[in-house]
Amino acid sequence: MVRTLIAVLLLSLLAGWSWAQTPTLGVPAAPAAEGEAAAQPVPDLSGDSVPGEAVVELADFICAYLNDSGTVPDWSQVRMVNGQLRRISAAEVFALLARTVYLWDSTGELPATVPLAPKRVNPPQLDPEDIPLGPPDPAVGREVPTADFLAWCAETVYWIDRLHTIPTAVWLDGERLSAVEYLAGLAVCIQYAYYEGDLLDYLFLPRYAPPDSWVGASGSAVRAAQYSASSSQAESQTREIAAEEVSEEAPVPEREPETAEAAYPSPSLLLTPDLGAEVSGVVDVVGFYTGPPPDYVIFGVDGKTAAMTNRQPFSFRWDTSGLEPGKHTVRVRVYGKDDSLLIEQVSIYRVTARIPAEGKASE
Repeated sequence: MVRTLIAVLLLSLLAGWSWAQTPTLGVPAAPAAEGEAAAQPVPDLSGDSVPGEAVVELADFICAYLNDSGTVPDWSQVRMVNGQLRRISAAEVFALLARTVYLWDSTGELPATVPLAPKRVNPPQLDPEDIPLGPPDPAVGREVPTADFLAWCAETVYWIDRLHTIPTAVWLDGERLSAVEYLAGLAVCIQYAYYEGDLLDYLFLPRYAPPDSWVGASGSAVRAAQYSASSSQAESQTREIAAEEVSEEAPVPEREPETAEAAYPSPSLLLTPDLGAEVSGVVDVVGFYTGPPPDYVIFGVDGKTAAMTNRQPFSFRWDTSGLEPGKHTVRVRVYGKDDSLLIEQVSIYRVTARIPAEGKASE
């Protein structure tokens, strides 16, 4: 009887224990209103999982790609819990980063694993203003309060889990953030929280361009129309200035019409694994391309053609098990219409010795 009474008292004490609240991702957590947690739906945590460290690696890649090209790749690779690489779309990258920031902000630490969910995520429906004309200027952007940005993450995760679609845009402190700018902010938050241990009070986000997979055929038409309108306006202004500054004896020469392809950024190609990486066994070599529309891509290894593809993301499965350990060359050539070479890149990888089978001692 005495033991039973003691057990009941201990359970009562544990139930009334007040745990100290863990600080969140760069911003102190505000206590939740009574009944608020019960009112919010629980995010869908089904699906395969990604290690937290691998999400940081993905955020590093996205930030580097944004700095180089002003947009995000249509496809990326992420390392799963089982060690395999999985190819995920830009929309899935958005969902994964949003969920990571949400969990990190809620618990105060980088989650050990993050579910890759939901299983299907659709890209957003873009507005014409989400498709900037020409490459963005990294020095021109907008500042949004970091605390307001983090507060939107929970709603964003619930939105994606419920509708399986990325939101078109959000409004923060009077500033409209497009989906790709939101994605960039998520990657920046993860980078700062991981490497600096804290976040700045404000996020500075240039006006990044959405990936081609989000733009689609209708977006390409909008981009071409924007470019045509901008070119016509610039040409009209040039003619007016020229008419004032030159005489009738020196007419202004006609400008050759520019094509819609000029609206695309200069060709760029980013390969994974990274240049100089050590590889062994079967390796997925992926080329993330941006620029004028490509027609096909050729992969070569040590001067010999290894694969040809016209499906994005451009990749081939490289079996290095039969190669001698040491340096080997991978050449990627992207061709456009009429077999024109858009860009070529050569990367050198170091093939390591084959790993002994499990259970056998290495000599």
